[in-house]
Amino acid sequence: MPSNSTQREPDLLQLRAILRDELISILETIRGAKSLVLDKDLAGALSSIVDFAVLKDHGVEKIYLLEPGPLPATTPSTGIIYFSMPHVRKMKWIAEHIRRNSSSPHDYSLHLVPRRTLLCERVLEEEGVLGDITVSEYRMDFIPLEDDLLSLELPNTFKDLYLDGDFSSIQYVARAVMRLQTLYGFFPRIVGKGDFARILADSLTRMRLEMVAASNASAKNTAVLAMSSVFDSVVIIDRAVDLVTPLLTQLTYEGLISEVYGITNGF
Repeated sequence: MPSNSTQREPDLLQLRAILRDELISILETIRGAKSLVLDKDLAGALSSIVDFAVLKDHGVEKIYLLEPGPLPATTPSTGIIYFSMPHVRKMKWIAEHIRRNSSSPHDYSLHLVPRRTLLCERVLEEEGVLGDITVSEYRMDFIPLEDDLLSLELPNTFKDLYLDGDFSSIQYVARAVMRLQTLYGFFPRIVGKGDFARILADSLTRMRLEMVAASNASAKNTAVLAMSSVFDSVVIIDRAVDLVTPLLTQLTYEGLISEVYGITNGF
């Protein structure tokens, strides 16, 4: 939360510029024409970071959604870049695409969002295509939807934590918050409520200690390791603390649109 002092307000929109620059760097790893294959869960978020005109300027000719079945026909010399969530099912779809196009040479690259996982690489290896594709990660964590609103766009977090026992979401949140701290300095205070809020807070504390330990205390790192002058605290609230509110009917105009039509990534 922003400090109540006269300190400047944080420019959260700079996160969008960082994500855009990182995305462009990924596109430039493959020269010439290329096609993007996007996970449906990421398409909206990516469109809020960069528009098609910028993609076209960097060689993107076509954009497809990641789905089972054959990939639409592409020019053999075209590079194919995948952006996908780290899900086993989607790795099998990608493997199927590569096997079906084995007769046409392509430069394949996969960028897992927001984190590269060994499980995904193992699936690609078992499918026999790991040697045909370059695997990396694209850290698309906090996405600025407004100048004062950030979202991780992880709709399945509650299910992952409470039904599947998958704690990956907490790691994603911790990494995203640490990126904020590298930009604005360490939060002087971390408070929260709920069991998973405590786990996240403990993760942030551990990662902060690791960052300090890894630092060589050079002038370049001094600002990063200082306490934030923009934020005075971060408040973490576990969804389980209040399970009723999400079930209530929204009564504002925008809320009713969200209930009936749905709002994703601000659209």
